[in-house]
Amino acid sequence: MFYSSPEENTMADLSAFPNRWDRKKHECCAIVETPKNRRNKFDYDPESNLFKLGGLLPEGMMFPFDFGFIPSTLGDDGDPLDVMVLMDEPAHVGCLVDVRVIGVIEALASLYIGPTFTDAISFGLLVLILIARPVRSLRSA
Repeated sequence: MFYSSPEENTMADLSAFPNRWDRKKHECCAIVETPKNRRNKFDYDPESNLFKLGGLLPEGMMFPFDFGFIPSTLGDDGDPLDVMVLMDEPAHVGCLVDVRVIGVIEALASLYIGPTFTDAISFGLLVLILIARPVRSLRSA
């Protein structure tokens, strides 16, 4: 178990969990916050070490992929880097998955204030795929 200290029997902040980055294989671990095919949006709360309901998509809409974060990273917005995980089946909220980085999307978030949009903050979104079995290259995956 990942504890904040050996003397304590409490879970540490999951956003500080080691990400086990493998530079050679482009692999690390991710924590799923919002499973695919769901309308509920969940957010990790480091103060309580729980996942809380952060929103709900309108009727008929759902998340097309699992979304979460890469622990032990920090984006420009002060949160861990966001991740989109491509898998056949959805993972559970809080699931730790081993992933391979297949691309990065850098985006600029905008806020709607009155009649105009205001540039807010830039952030990186890592696009990842779950490694279901050992592969030698992306072609053999």
